[in-house]
Amino acid sequence: LQFGNRDALHAVTPQTGFEIASLSKSIGTCFVMEQLRKAGIPISTSVNMLFAKSGSKFRIRSLDAAHPEWADQVTVAHLMSHQALNMHYVNGVPANQAFPPIVELLNGNQRHGYEPVGVVNAPGTRFQYSGGGFLVLQHLIECMGGAPVHVQMSTFLRELGMNGCTFREDALLGSECATGFLDSGEMVVGTRKVFPAIAAGAVASAADMARFLVALSNAHQSISGCGPISHETAVRMLHGSDKGCREFMGCAMGLGIFTAEAGPNRLAIHQGANDGFRAMFVHCYAGPDAGNGFVVLCNGEHAGMLFVAEAAQIILRHTGVRGVDTGQFRTDLEFGGIPLEQRVNAGYRELVFAACAADLPEQIIAHGPRDPLADFNHAVGARVEAVSNQRFARAENLLSPHLPTFDPSLFGRQGKIMDSWETVRHNPEPFDWMIFEMPRATAVSCVAVSTQFHLGNHAEGLAIDGWDAVRGEWQAIVAPMQLYGHAAHAAQSVSGDAQFRRIRVRMYPDGGVTRLALYGMDLPATERTRMLSPATRAWPSFDPQTKKPMTPKYMATAAEISANITRVGSGMADLASAAFGGQVVSASNEHYSPATQVISPYPPLSMVDGLESARSREPGHSENVVIRLGRPAKIGRIDLDFSHFVNNNPREIEIDGLRGTEWVPLVARTDVKAFAGNVIAFEAGGVGPCEQIRVTVFPDGGMNRVRVYAAP
Repeated sequence: LQFGNRDALHAVTPQTGFEIASLSKSIGTCFVMEQLRKAGIPISTSVNMLFAKSGSKFRIRSLDAAHPEWADQVTVAHLMSHQALNMHYVNGVPANQAFPPIVELLNGNQRHGYEPVGVVNAPGTRFQYSGGGFLVLQHLIECMGGAPVHVQMSTFLRELGMNGCTFREDALLGSECATGFLDSGEMVVGTRKVFPAIAAGAVASAADMARFLVALSNAHQSISGCGPISHETAVRMLHGSDKGCREFMGCAMGLGIFTAEAGPNRLAIHQGANDGFRAMFVHCYAGPDAGNGFVVLCNGEHAGMLFVAEAAQIILRHTGVRGVDTGQFRTDLEFGGIPLEQRVNAGYRELVFAACAADLPEQIIAHGPRDPLADFNHAVGARVEAVSNQRFARAENLLSPHLPTFDPSLFGRQGKIMDSWETVRHNPEPFDWMIFEMPRATAVSCVAVSTQFHLGNHAEGLAIDGWDAVRGEWQAIVAPMQLYGHAAHAAQSVSGDAQFRRIRVRMYPDGGVTRLALYGMDLPATERTRMLSPATRAWPSFDPQTKKPMTPKYMATAAEISANITRVGSGMADLASAAFGGQVVSASNEHYSPATQVISPYPPLSMVDGLESARSREPGHSENVVIRLGRPAKIGRIDLDFSHFVNNNPREIEIDGLRGTEWVPLVARTDVKAFAGNVIAFEAGGVGPCEQIRVTVFPDGGMNRVRVYAAP
């Protein structure tokens, strides 16, 4: 759908190019990631190291004199995720003027309003929107590739069918390009401004941008990728985290792209704002509405942003994307107190993305009996204000007035359904947290904490604080206390007569906690004595295993295995599969499910249908599984399938092959956290012949299948 005028004399056509502003970052990031992947360079590589190898004299500098070491700690991934550098937006140059070399802008250019680019935060610790990071990224790829970025990208864009898209930093004379307009109705000087290519400089039609998003979404779903976009690049780009990004945009931050939950759907998002232009895309890349989305481009400024937001609201109402509560859409946002450089992201955050619902685990429906002490528990009836993570089980369960229940056969989309608060594995922060507000302020005399039914996945520690509104700070109610699996814990408060209404619970470092009770002086003395003597006691043992099989078992005779191999002929077979004679030799930890399932030839059905270890807490910990192949072979490809491990796949993996008596490396230690709920493939390059493989996970986690492809 296109309408309106591109300039005073011409109407918009399907071929009209608009400045897509910061939407350029998504396309540029994807291209750079593919170039680095082909060169075998991890995105965790130091940027200054790559500049040194490329011959560039430019180096990132720390702008904090107390931390000069930050400069060499900046990685390519930090540039793509806004987690290191300064310079919110980049400035443009009138299209009728020559565009300066990128390195001149990096070092500071007073004429065009550029400050020197440098590090402002410890890399990787905090989100701070940085167009400057993408200036560095462009200079890096141009140094490494030996050509301007628009020249390097031309084949990439053509393979995606984006024939009207260009990253050229010039006036694009002769092209059908829209003119930029200010809110006053005046034309932008020079008809439009030219911006640094990857940061904000691409010109494209809405259809071209949509083609990129469709390809990215398809590559995320297919292990074979889509056109020039590999599966690995798509998955890593769309793996979001929050280091302050939700406050900025209401979304998580991937690599060069924002991501958001909309109930069961996952959305890829970016906004754009250049002088005289505004832009936005929203595309569902996973979930029941996968493949649906829209791109809105216009040549206006603040009024253009309001138009884009209203168009997004109309489209989302019409398409009915699940997980978007259109009843939450607003039209009354006041921008007076919002800084100019944040009005675009704040506007879209409040007018559009605030309507996206979190993807919560299943609600507990079958409650246990009411806790006999529920009437004394001041946390009952509290309202959860905020929570860092509740992907496994809802934070509200922690405050339930009912005794917890456990059904070993009950699984949901997020994994095992637990009547507790449970967070995902491998929290990168010291603790997970939740904040809730009680019905009324009260003094807390003692607390009770239960980890019932959590054994091997319980939190190791817990602390409780109350908000002191007078001092404006959190005050300790219970200092960090050690927790044990499937146990009841109690502690006296250290807050005396101080009354609190807002409570913060800190869970160290992650895991599950079943119930929390905050008692005042009205708790009967006999109950208080019983609770505190002893302060920790184990709950009666329980059986976590189901009484009926939840996974199909596969057994093959020697004759069946031989017949399977014969059918493959000279093709590739999964020699780790039991169907081709694969056998599990050993597994270091099978706490939740047996290793034999990872070699099943059947598609996995659930989290139980795979190998899962307990949560570990020791630094440097690892677990492994060893598989004997159906026959010795030179390994071509290894797939690890985490389809049903959406919250508890490993953080990293490493794979070795046994050749004779020597273990040889097949896959170096690799971060696989982004592949939760997905599959990752590794090319082994024909190493072998190997008789066995060993998959090592760091520090722990689960996988559904291990597949090893080779010619039998």
